Amino acid sequence: MAERALPCPTLLRQLLAYDPGTGKLTWKRRPRWMFPTDASWRTWNTRYAEKEAMTASFDTGYKYGAVFGNNTLAHRAAFAIHHGYWPTAEVDHINGVKDDNRAENLRDVGRVENSRNCALSSKNTSGVIGVWWNAGKGKWEARVKVNYKPVFLGRFDSFDDAVRARKEAEVVFGFHQNHSRPKPTESLSIQPGKPKDSKRLTG
Repeated sequence: MAERALPCPTLLRQLLAYDPGTGKLTWKRRPRWMFPTDASWRTWNTRYAEKEAMTASFDTGYKYGAVFGNNTLAHRAAFAIHHGYWPTAEVDHINGVKDDNRAENLRDVGRVENSRNCALSSKNTSGVIGVWWNAGKGKWEARVKVNYKPVFLGRFDSFDDAVRARKEAEVVFGFHQNHSRPKPTESLSIQPGKPKDSKRLTG
């Protein structure tokens, strides 16, 4: 979802109220000049003004909505309103909950940095990212990805030693402290699923 057609943060602040403590966005009442007719002006304000905005949800868990017909992700809009500029790269949800759009939970980072704050995959069998049992060798192995390239950390007799090697590498390569956290089982509000509440996309 590109933001090239979206309004500048100054105008966005006139359209939406953002509560940095809860992460919620709310449509503000709009002035007459934004509408072609008196009827459309009254209809929009009656239907949307002072109601929560961007409540539709992708199956990934991210909330989204539309501003002047242009779809955008709620966490990026929240970031822009709070900081006064659109994020320059990706917005990382620090705690991994993708609809937790509180200001303290959003950070503007590059893709590599964002990849260093990932939840544990449901396919992981060891309980630690980058650590697995090599049955052929009869050893625990550990590795870490640096700039998307795997770095082999060694084979170990004990699981704890393999985990220790992995965690030490995460510190060396600047991984976030939340990396490898358990994956959230549910979001803060809307359960993951197909996009819903599409009637609220008007904006």
